[in-house]
Amino acid sequence: MRKDKRPEWLIKLDAVAMTIAQSKQVKRRNKGLLDELARVEAELLNMKVPKGWGGPMFSTDIGCPHCGGLCTDCAWHVYSPGGTRGKCIDAEFDGVRLDVVDGLLPLSLEYLAGMEMLVMHKTKTCTRQDMVECIALIRKFLNAHITWAEDNIRRRREK
Repeated sequence: MRKDKRPEWLIKLDAVAMTIAQSKQVKRRNKGLLDELARVEAELLNMKVPKGWGGPMFSTDIGCPHCGGLCTDCAWHVYSPGGTRGKCIDAEFDGVRLDVVDGLLPLSLEYLAGMEMLVMHKTKTCTRQDMVECIALIRKFLNAHITWAEDNIRRRREK
C-alpha cells in the first residue's frame, strides 16, 4: 500500500528540483495568470479581446524559475530524459500538458523562459463552447501548477 496520499501526477513532479524561492515564483506566475483569466472571463466568453490587453494577448514577465532563460540547462531533464520537444512540455499537471494548453483555440496559454501569456486567437469557426472548454483546461493547468508549488513549499518546510 502506498504511504504518500498525494495524487500520482504530483508525486511524479517531485523529480524536478525546486527551491522554496522557485516555488514562490511558480505560484506567483500562475496565480497572476489565473487572476487575469477570472477578471476577463466574461469578455472572453463573448469572444471579445479583453480591455487592458496588449492586442489579443496578456503577458507578464515573471518567467520560468527552472531554466534561467536557457532551456538546455533546465531542471526538467530528470522528468523526461528522453523528451525530444522540450523538457517541461512533457510534464503533466493534473492530467494537462503544456503542449495541449499552448495549442488551444480560441484561447491558449504560452510559457517562455522569461514570460508567460494568455493569447486569444480570433477564428470564425470557434464557438462560445470552445472558449468555455479552453478556459476550463487552462484553469485546471494553472491550478495544478499552484498546487505543485504549494506542495513543494510545505514539504520543504517540514524537513
